[in-house]
Amino acid sequence: MYPTFAEYRNQLRLADAEEAKYRDVRPLMQTLQLFANTNPRLRGHILTRQTAVSSRPWRLEAPDDSIVETAVQDLRKTIATLLQTTITLPLYGVFAVKLQWGLTDRWRPQILTVYRPDQIERYDDTSVAILSSDNNRQIIDPDDTAYLAAFQHGQRGGILRAIGHLEIIRYDITLEWANYARKLKGIIQGIDRGADDKERSLAEEALRTALLHNYLITSDLIDFRFHQIASASSSAAFRDLLEMINNSIAIAILGQANTPELPKRGGSRAALQVQQMISADIALQDVRAATDIINHLLLHYYRLNYDRNADTSPIQFQFTEVAAVDLAEIADTLAAIASVTDVSAEAQLLLEHIRSKLQ
Repeated sequence: MYPTFAEYRNQLRLADAEEAKYRDVRPLMQTLQLFANTNPRLRGHILTRQTAVSSRPWRLEAPDDSIVETAVQDLRKTIATLLQTTITLPLYGVFAVKLQWGLTDRWRPQILTVYRPDQIERYDDTSVAILSSDNNRQIIDPDDTAYLAAFQHGQRGGILRAIGHLEIIRYDITLEWANYARKLKGIIQGIDRGADDKERSLAEEALRTALLHNYLITSDLIDFRFHQIASASSSAAFRDLLEMINNSIAIAILGQANTPELPKRGGSRAALQVQQMISADIALQDVRAATDIINHLLLHYYRLNYDRNADTSPIQFQFTEVAAVDLAEIADTLAAIASVTDVSAEAQLLLEHIRSKLQ
């Protein structure tokens, strides 16, 4: 159940308390998780950001190539899980996982727990704490190899906090619109002009089945009148308000003012180019967050397997840059192919069709 404005403001107040003994981030984080799980559009925006990170190619680098090969073998599964889950950091402002290290010929990690946002908090400006059910805290030491944790400065709640009031309005407006749509059917008034109990009973039954059979039979002592109690034209106000809210939420999550506002009649090539630029822009902070967390894992790994006193790890995680696709060049190439005389008419039509989609 979505909170009211008053309840949400109280959750913000609890999460923002400076003294830990008065602070409780759990109600706020539970509400933000509810938003992410209930609103399908919001869920799609989050999936966009998550996919932009988890689908990127990556590599490990180190002065010794043999160390890199070993590290990739040992850490591939753990890194894949982290790439799927580090989106929690920008969305909620905090992230933590618990690790278990197994020893065979080397120490290898396994992720035991990916903590939910309501199970962790930014304790202060230097540390993250694990929360128990009674809000007791276990502060994570950054050098503790059993954990990986990260946080963002500023108000607790991350990006999702910024859309809280809008999401509550969106939810209420959606319910109101659904209720309004039911009223568009109008109401039916039955007028009794002296019918007896049997005739009234038959009239009521006929009315209940009228939509099924598309007709009804009643006594001439029973009359029905249909009344419209809501105007269909007024529903535009609901639509416009919801569109504005949805756009504002998309801007907050995807980070671009024109993300949800691509030209309705623009070419697909222009739309695709805008989307490509947006994808690169919104993924930047997520890429940096994931890189920092994974490099922290590599520091734990290097300390356990090579040098327990190392301040940094020579093994570093990096995303591999993907070359941008020049759609104009592809379109020109297709045009050149289509102009070749020995290309069949069917092939020319197909190439022209593909070329038109890129413009």
